[in-house]
Amino acid sequence: MKGDRVKEYFKPILDEYVFDRFTDEFLEKLSAREVMSGIPVPISMKNFSDFKTGGVRTIDIVRAVSIVLGCDPSFQYKDNYISFLDIVFRGKTEEVLLNEGYSVMSTGDYLRAAAYFRANLAINPKSMQSMYGYAFACRSLYLAGGDEEFVGRFKAESIEGFELLSEIYPDFAFAYYYLGYAYLNMGLYKKAQLTWLQFLEKLEKDENAGSADEERQEIEERLEQLKEPVQIEKAINSVAAGKYIEGMQVLEACKDGKHSDWWPMHYYLGIAYECVGMTEEAIQSFKRVLTLYPSHIDSMDELVAIYHLLGDSENEKKYLQKIQLVKAE
Repeated sequence: MKGDRVKEYFKPILDEYVFDRFTDEFLEKLSAREVMSGIPVPISMKNFSDFKTGGVRTIDIVRAVSIVLGCDPSFQYKDNYISFLDIVFRGKTEEVLLNEGYSVMSTGDYLRAAAYFRANLAINPKSMQSMYGYAFACRSLYLAGGDEEFVGRFKAESIEGFELLSEIYPDFAFAYYYLGYAYLNMGLYKKAQLTWLQFLEKLEKDENAGSADEERQEIEERLEQLKEPVQIEKAINSVAAGKYIEGMQVLEACKDGKHSDWWPMHYYLGIAYECVGMTEEAIQSFKRVLTLYPSHIDSMDELVAIYHLLGDSENEKKYLQKIQLVKAE
């Protein structure tokens, strides 16, 4: 949780609570006077009237304590709260919070579920199930959508969580399953391919995976679909590395295939054409990029440069104006 990039998004949950103090008499009953005397505790506003009359349930109190700890793991009374939970749950805090987290997640409240998992990670940073639950909850949050910053922060949190899970527990298969999808969505096709191959390998040995025939078949199909994208990605990297002929041959073979709407393929094919002196082919490739991605300034820049060398001032001016228009917008 270094930097805690998502802490601010838990504030609405914290706003549901007010803070008060237990009486020493009540704490004695819980055997928690030593760790909680004088320490403010969160009480859900809907339970506050019951709390004042002594009618609030202990489970509601510990849920509130857990949620606050998860929303803000650097909370001033973190250590007191952890000790309190350990006393109440008699050393089974991790098990209880995991159950709460997965129970809440099953209702679709991924933010609150994430708070429970964060609370558990504040207690045991290497809890495998808490790491998995937290990364999965963050994934569900960003897939549900939101503004760009929200999506970006929870996506980063989720990917980092699954990556860390795969490092600490390298045999846990489903870390690789979700990482593969994350890399795929980032356009990292080779990385997704390698990660899913690891998933299939780990699945055979992972006792925690249970029956995963459906996921196995799904990933085998994905890997088949990835063969051409991986070729294209490799070819693009070849062009970027100056191996123009090598990359061009692959991209030419794929440019009119089922991935013909990938503008990066046409852009790098245009670069390869331009660098080997195939000027007309380069022009057509950059123009094709602009039919797929009309505001792609780099392709316009290349066209400006080509038309300048050809002495075609009319087309040079045309694309210079387009660049200015896109930048202005």
